[in-house]
Amino acid sequence: GALKGRWLAGVVWSLVLDDGRTFPLSASDVALGRNPSSAAVAAQLLPIPDTTRTLSKTHARLTLDDGRWTITDLGSTNGVLVVGEDDAETLIEPSTPTILAGRFILGEVGMRIDHEQPTLS
Repeated sequence: GALKGRWLAGVVWSLVLDDGRTFPLSASDVALGRNPSSAAVAAQLLPIPDTTRTLSKTHARLTLDDGRWTITDLGSTNGVLVVGEDDAETLIEPSTPTILAGRFILGEVGMRIDHEQPTLS
């Protein structure tokens, strides 16, 4: 409800690549890819450095809803794998929002979402 939303308001979310590079998530609707297109109509377009050449230009969309992130494959060439708590990798269906539990992999680029709680003054 409203209380939960207020509590989450001060949380700072970021996308952390497996190599440690971190990108702030400034919106609750984020398009990820090599060079995300504004056609994705997301509030934030987040280009991901891709040395593997396995990312599509507009690969996937992250959406924050009630404190939980989902990922949707936007018809990428090399797909989206979500990694479960048991380290099992699951290829998600395109255009189907999937709740993120931990790491996920776009093409061959692994990453996760992290957050910092605000310090209460």
